[in-house]
Amino acid sequence: MKKIIGKILSAALALSLSLTALMLPSSAAEANFENANQAVENITVGWNLGNALDPVGDWIDSSNGTAPYETAWGNPVTTKEMLTVVKNAGYNAVRVPVSWAQHIDNEGNIDKVWLDRVNEVVDYVISQGMYCILNTHHERDYWFKASMSSYYTYEKRFSNLWNQIATRFRNYDEKLIFEAYNEILDEAGNWTESNSTDAYEAANKFNQLFVNTVRLTGGNNSMRNLMVQTYSAGSSDKTFNNFVMPNDTVSNHIIVQVHNYDPQAFTNKDVTWTTPTKEWGSDKDKSEIDWIMQNFKNFSDRINAPVVIGEFGSMDQNNEAARARHASYFVKAAYDRGVKCFVWDDGGNYTLLDRRSLTWKFPTIVEEMIKSVPARISETPVSEIESPDVPESLKATTKSTSSIDLTWNASDGATGYNIYRASTKSGELKKIDSVLDTSYTDKGLKKGTTYYYVVEAYTAANDSEAVSEYSSKVSASATSPAPSSVTAKKSKSGSAVIKWTKSSGASGYEVFIAPKGGKFSKAATITGSSKCSYTKTGLSKGKTYNVKVRSYVTVNNKKVYSPYTQTVTVKV
Repeated sequence: MKKIIGKILSAALALSLSLTALMLPSSAAEANFENANQAVENITVGWNLGNALDPVGDWIDSSNGTAPYETAWGNPVTTKEMLTVVKNAGYNAVRVPVSWAQHIDNEGNIDKVWLDRVNEVVDYVISQGMYCILNTHHERDYWFKASMSSYYTYEKRFSNLWNQIATRFRNYDEKLIFEAYNEILDEAGNWTESNSTDAYEAANKFNQLFVNTVRLTGGNNSMRNLMVQTYSAGSSDKTFNNFVMPNDTVSNHIIVQVHNYDPQAFTNKDVTWTTPTKEWGSDKDKSEIDWIMQNFKNFSDRINAPVVIGEFGSMDQNNEAARARHASYFVKAAYDRGVKCFVWDDGGNYTLLDRRSLTWKFPTIVEEMIKSVPARISETPVSEIESPDVPESLKATTKSTSSIDLTWNASDGATGYNIYRASTKSGELKKIDSVLDTSYTDKGLKKGTTYYYVVEAYTAANDSEAVSEYSSKVSASATSPAPSSVTAKKSKSGSAVIKWTKSSGASGYEVFIAPKGGKFSKAATITGSSKCSYTKTGLSKGKTYNVKVRSYVTVNNKKVYSPYTQTVTVKV
């Protein structure tokens, strides 16, 4: 959506990336990866997670993590549950607009905390079997624009940005699609079309640079479906005629995206250049939509690539029934011509989902647009999907008094992993999350409690899923972690000074000593987390001793221990 932000930040030096030698995928790998036509065919209706990861503004507090950006334009922090509501409504694709300008340096290096948060939200979508479209969104408000001077200034920065994004996600499957940029405008800020051929040339060059950069990162990116836009995501004859399809190293893996909010007299309550109306549904109204969709189909046929409408929608004017008629006809008219639609939902003027109550504010609109497109039927029965291997080497490690880290080895054939937890050794295992990676941090745990975990791998095909057997069960306690290091040095004859690192949240420590080859015994209990040393006296001169330490927290007068540190030796 159009969002005007005050200042344009300057940018400077960028990291170069050679685009001369492109990586070619094997023909077998390409054959097994969904192509652009197949992806668009499999998408039913899409939904935009608008004004969540895309807000920008110099006034946003950048000192308190990612949440101030996520909530800057009025929405709550995104949760997985929000995307579950979207999926349950019938959407099977989510566009995730992301603005990067305030999270990169002058060379385009991304702040890791921001990239990690984007990754988390992408996983919310992908782990539920939906398509995810990941883009760069409000960049034009801060740096690159559709002009050749802007292209030459920012090409290396743009390439470095996409190199990092693509590298982070290169092992994700075909459900993840990258989108080069959003609604790029010329230096004058012209919408729909530009008066300058320079603007079209730059828009095309940024698209080509995007394709080249992503392909070079290898992995699944060598054949991933990519989305590019026309100038301003517009669809005038001039804009369509000046669009150039990027060259690619693989065939049929590029999708073209346009946006459409017609008729704006109906969809935009703030319109000033025409007479506004709250009504829609006449034969004339329908024929206008038919003409627009036929124009998109003709464009798609000419460029020999599928087209999607990345944004459409209407503002509320206390006219839900008319808006539902418009949404239903719009989506069906597009579908009939092979074009798929993503409704814009920004939590503001275009709200559909109340992200706080997790309910649909205008359920009739949602129901009618979903009904207008046939439900996608799984082509692969569950019985025909080969189950992935069982995850091996599952390990649970205490991270803090409220969190535990899990890691495991990747399973052949796995799309992702389901994590189960119980609070007793023989208690009921309940699913707590699904992830795509081979690690997970379980947060918000009860201090001093021991938890038990298993992981299963799953393979998704279309709308079906096959799972492995459970991994071996492991356990860990939500307590203070073991000190990260321990040392023991001879102090004087018959004594040794033992030191260790402080453990966050510890109530105290216990020190254990054993003659080399002998049995450990507790040498001391240290109360409090700050004192991290102990001197042991009375040792036999010339003998070697083994030393280890553990921390503990006290819960209801009971000590809950961390694992031991590694054992160190000292000769006194």
